[in-house]
Parts: sequence; C-alpha cells; structure tokens
Amino acid sequence: MSKPLAIVGIGASAGGLAALEQFFRNMPPDAGIAFVLITHMDPAQKGQLPEILRRFTRMPVLETEDGMKIEANTVYVKPAQYDLTIFHGIIGHLEPVRTGGLRMPIDSFFQHLAENQDGRAIGIVLSGTGSDGTLGIRAIKERAGMVMAEDPSSARFSGMPWSAITSGFVDYSAQPEELPDLLLRYLKFSVTTPTDEMLATARVEADLKQIFTLIRLHS
Repeated sequence: MSKPLAIVGIGASAGGLAALEQFFRNMPPDAGIAFVLITHMDPAQKGQLPEILRRFTRMPVLETEDGMKIEANTVYVKPAQYDLTIFHGIIGHLEPVRTGGLRMPIDSFFQHLAENQDGRAIGIVLSGTGSDGTLGIRAIKERAGMVMAEDPSSARFSGMPWSAITSGFVDYSAQPEELPDLLLRYLKFSVTTPTDEMLATARVEADLKQIFTLIRLHS
C-alpha cells in the first residue's frame, strides 16, 4: 500500500446511500485516492455501511480505528459513535461535539482535513438534510482546497448540497456518477502545495464569496 495522491472527505446523510453507490460504481479502484466517508449513521447500525459499500467498489472498505494510517485506493468509514480527526495521514477518533445542540461530524472532519492537508484537501457533499458540511467546505476553500457537491436536483434530500452550493464555496456540482470523472481531471492538473500567498488569497476569496452570496440571497 502507498501514500494517497489525495485524501477526499465525503459527507452524506439521508438519501446518501444511492449517491454513494453511483459515485463508487464510477470511481476507478486504482486512482491512488483515499476516501473518508462521514455520515449521520445510527450507532445501532454499526458495521453495516462498509458491508453495503463493498458491493459498489473493488477498493477495500474499512471502518476506521483510532490511529489507523490512511492508504491509497481505500475507502474509510467513520464509526457512528465517534467523530474523526486526521493528522499526518493518521485517523484519530474524537468524542462527538455538538454545535448549537446539533452534531455536525461532516463539518468537524472537513475542518481537520483542511488544516492538515492544505491545498490537497478535497471535500464532497452528497444528499442529506440540514447544512452539515457547509462550515467545513469554507475551511477547505480557505486553505486553497477543492469542493464538490451533488446536484440538488438529483439528491433525494437536497438540504446539504443546496446549503453547500448557496454558500458560494463549491467548485463543481454534478450528479454523483459524474463526480468521479471531474475529480480525476482535477487531480491530474491541479493538486499543489499552496504557498503562504496562495493561502492568503484563498482566505480573501472565501470571504468575498460569502459576502456576495449573502448579498444575492437578500436582494
């Protein structure tokens, strides 16, 4: 096994299984990418999601363990009872944190991913209710990373992708089966280690995107 070309965080909730199926059926198993899947899963469903995802991909699908090293061409699934962090390619388990009474595991992991991967961080928001993921993708964009979201018209529950897109921080929006090709093309040409100047520019652009989005929503 080898170090991944990129670590891609995928956030999904209600209706996300159908989107995940279409995504992984169209993702080559040898692209050199590691995927970390963050869902709003009931603790009673422990172990079920990896088993289901193995039907859609030839990549190994593993439930994460504290201290697990991330390898290329592997799908990692967050256990229901923990949130995840990442440091130098190592997964860590965290006790869940609630923001305003709500648990936001996608935001949490995307923020850790942005801090540790800088311009190599990639976040994808799929079907789900609410807005989990929106704060996290801002963190990714502030570190010059890349963000994708499912086209809300194809999502069974459009809340999460719609919130992400209307934030102004999404680079690509498409149906789940189209996202892998966009991801591979992006990685072929665009992954770099950002300079301090690039990071400063990315933060300014993120602020401007949010301002323009707020103006558009209230005009």
